Amino acid sequence: MGRFFRFVASLLFLPFALAITTSAETKLQAKSAILFIADGMGLAMITAARIYDRGVSGQLHIDLFPKTAIVKTHSSDNIVTDSGAAATAIATGVKTNNNVIGEDKTAIFKRRHGKRLTTIVDLAVKAGKSVGLVTTRRVTNTTPAAFYSHHHNKFAELAIAGQFVDDELRPHVLLGGGRRFWLPSKGGRNLLQELKVKGYTYVDSKKDLEKVKSKNTEKLIGLFSMDDMSYELDRNSVDSTQPTLAEMTSTAIEVLGKNPSGYFLMVEGGRIDQAAHNNDVLRTITDILAFDEAVGVAMKAVDVKQTLLLMTSDHETGGFTVSGSAPVDTKGKALLGKSPMGRIKGYPMVNWASGPGRQRRPVGKIKSQEHLSHSLIPSRLSEHTAVDVILAGMGPGSQKVHGFLDNTEIFTIIKAALNI
Repeated sequence: MGRFFRFVASLLFLPFALAITTSAETKLQAKSAILFIADGMGLAMITAARIYDRGVSGQLHIDLFPKTAIVKTHSSDNIVTDSGAAATAIATGVKTNNNVIGEDKTAIFKRRHGKRLTTIVDLAVKAGKSVGLVTTRRVTNTTPAAFYSHHHNKFAELAIAGQFVDDELRPHVLLGGGRRFWLPSKGGRNLLQELKVKGYTYVDSKKDLEKVKSKNTEKLIGLFSMDDMSYELDRNSVDSTQPTLAEMTSTAIEVLGKNPSGYFLMVEGGRIDQAAHNNDVLRTITDILAFDEAVGVAMKAVDVKQTLLLMTSDHETGGFTVSGSAPVDTKGKALLGKSPMGRIKGYPMVNWASGPGRQRRPVGKIKSQEHLSHSLIPSRLSEHTAVDVILAGMGPGSQKVHGFLDNTEIFTIIKAALNI
């Protein structure tokens, strides 16, 4: 008899249990999602940027994410990923081989196409959401390209630009550098003109970007340099016509945010990786700080109750470390100099595992502030590493950001949060 009453009681409670479950699942749903990717940024670089700009006890905007996880980054064919395989894993949830974008591991670099993979951009557009991609590199470069293109050769940027124009599921907003791949060539296509016919507004300077009226703009392409955009450290001196990553992010949110069905936006701090390849610690740090500013702009601009915010890196570049001994109030360029105390007194406090740094100076103690970035293994450029990277999140769906994850699970988290 007791079992019978317990059975009846369970049936009576079932509707309430289902209601509680449904309520919890509803909280996991987001209207929109923004994914920040700091190309090549490892945890030690975050530490260095924080100390350099805010001091050891300071906080960056990326420090404010309440949810964190550790992410594995290997590709299908290598323990050390490149940006193509990593971006493909994040954009599609499927591992592929190095140097391939948007195709599965049956693709052979420069030789054979693989199976075309469905991207988070494809799913978002099909669901009626607006989509944007923002980068400080060329918009046809590996990371942004993996979200809309499918090719066995990540370096085929002219073909990648053509795929953007031809794909009916293309993003609505595309901002960054690389204008040279979109201009008319002898006997070639005028891709910019084709996009204008398809309803895109085109801008090529900070001034023009500021003039964009988001209320009247549905589709926007901004190409602010012939090649990559300038490093943040050089932006005002080299080309003051270029907007910051934060300004591009703000405009993208304004244009995409009008859609009542929501949006997906990917924002890449792309030149962090290039600075790290060159063992250029100051440009690495200042581009991370520019990336952090863009994160802060988004945090202030969106409704975090309806928007999933994620921040990660595709891989770590250079094997960067912060070591030695220094007073707790160390800040600014003092961090980039010699260790003033401890076992490695007189040696640099920031170092790289590989790269051109060592080739610029003799082995041994550095003698001046001029030598800021020492590398252990001499090479023309530093290598990517196999170390795990961070994933941080806030907003609906970020509950799944915890523990150790594979980089393919970033796609799964976004897809589930947007219910697409």
